[in-house]
Amino acid sequence: AALAEGFSPVALLAVLKHPLAAAGDGRLAWLGEVRRLDLALRGVRPPPGLEAIGEAAARWHEAAVERAASDSARALALARADAADAWWQDVATRLAPLDRLSGSGALTLPELAAALREAGDRLAGDALWTGAAGRMLATRLAEIEAEGGVFGPVDSADAPALLAALLHGCDVRDAAGGHPRLTILGPVEAQLERRDLMILGGLDEGRWPGQAAPDPWLAPAIRARLGLPGTARDIGLAAQDFVRGLGARDVLLTRARRDAGGPLVPSRFWLRLQAFAGGLPGRGDLLALARSLDGGGVPRPQPRPAPAPPRALRPRALSVTEVDTLVADPFAFHARAILRLRPLDTIDQDPTTAMRGELIHGVMERWIKAGRGSLAELARIAEAEFETEGRHFPLLRALWLPRARRAIAWAGAQTEVRAAAGWTRMIAEAEGELTLANGIRLRGRGDRIDVAADGRLAVIDYKTGQPPGAARLRDGSASQLGLIMAMARTGVLHAGPDRVPAGVPAEMAYWQLKGGKEPGKIWNALGKDDPAERTDAALAGALLQTDRYLLGDEPFWPKLRPADAWRDYDHLARVAEWADRPARRAGAP
Repeated sequence: AALAEGFSPVALLAVLKHPLAAAGDGRLAWLGEVRRLDLALRGVRPPPGLEAIGEAAARWHEAAVERAASDSARALALARADAADAWWQDVATRLAPLDRLSGSGALTLPELAAALREAGDRLAGDALWTGAAGRMLATRLAEIEAEGGVFGPVDSADAPALLAALLHGCDVRDAAGGHPRLTILGPVEAQLERRDLMILGGLDEGRWPGQAAPDPWLAPAIRARLGLPGTARDIGLAAQDFVRGLGARDVLLTRARRDAGGPLVPSRFWLRLQAFAGGLPGRGDLLALARSLDGGGVPRPQPRPAPAPPRALRPRALSVTEVDTLVADPFAFHARAILRLRPLDTIDQDPTTAMRGELIHGVMERWIKAGRGSLAELARIAEAEFETEGRHFPLLRALWLPRARRAIAWAGAQTEVRAAAGWTRMIAEAEGELTLANGIRLRGRGDRIDVAADGRLAVIDYKTGQPPGAARLRDGSASQLGLIMAMARTGVLHAGPDRVPAGVPAEMAYWQLKGGKEPGKIWNALGKDDPAERTDAALAGALLQTDRYLLGDEPFWPKLRPADAWRDYDHLARVAEWADRPARRAGAP
């Protein structure tokens, strides 16, 4: 299956995590590297082939080295990256027999069986061929390798189903024996064993003790006259076996309520034990006992979580997007910035909205940094990016790239219009840091900063989704553009050596790049507000939130604005427990 899917992450990881892979003393180290590969392959599926898997893992380790906060952490990350690279080269060597077949659309069953046999030897060694199942697998693979040519060429996509059908008819029966801690014995055999727990089952009428078998030749009286034992002797022997079984350390007496033929009746001995014991608990008593295990009866709902770490643990720096998080969901900021928890992407993720946005951002960034040439040059850059991404994601190429072409062409045309209107300088992906009045450092990056000849500044943010509504822009819960403008007007933003000159706030806008019937739309983020006033209001809001949460003792409450909050940390905040509760904890906002 991994071969047929071009060694997709899910199928490849299933192979590498199999209990037989690298079985033995090196298994623990092997699993450690497999888990790191699992983390590296999270997100959108890489291109097919083992080479692309190795490149994705290398990029992940390079990012881990760049994130290292100290020299010791960097040295550890470098050592792990070197070990992971050596391990992956070993894995690629083990899977090479299959990788050689991955480029061919059609293959024959004999060559597939030979490749599977060789790869299995390299991955699992003798562990793959030992035992009844291993011997059966070796026999069937040898038969397929010898006789599978009768099927002719087989498409690689159909090979897993065909191979599974050929293996499906192999019945494997293990030799005598079973679980090392469980034994099923007869009444006489059980007397020769000493077990911690003895289960005496079958205490149903006619089973244990069984019915006395009548003698077809001699009547009971004649048997007695002849000195022969009576037919009830077997009941006595069964009672003896039962008593000896009761001598175990712990004994469990069981009976079946019914069998395949219908309900069963408890044996007279069972009923006698029940009467002697004064009655066993009835079903109602058992239900009451089970319910009592759940505790105190009256539910005690827990309050909303409100973590309040000491001031020394609260960060002194944050990004402009995290200011909005503090407004909408302080708990999410606490989980991400203080506890440093990051949600893992799924494996084999489909291309996401964020990925499409990054693609358009990348095209516009390359075009502007290259000097903002003609619209034909923009189209050339876009096609180069689309060729790289669309080759790996057919659905993306078929459904979304035509929309992206229209959106990018619209953005290019609007950029030319702005250039003709006096916005002579455009800087893409400008980033910087601004220190607030309270000493908190604010980091930010703007998609694009336009500078006019007279010193006016415009902040433009590309959106492939829906921009924030007017209400959020007015009440300060979407302050990203205002804070980027505050950085721009003080001259702290730069894109490499290209620095944004300090200037006067003039425009803030979202460019919605939809690519549909309406290829794009410009959303004025200011409305009728003065640009400088909106910028000052954004700075005042950031100052208020950082004073409250980073320099103060305010708890990090969850979901203050549920509509604008993240969902990544809802399970940690136990939102489902209290979200619909009418009464809130005293003191909660």
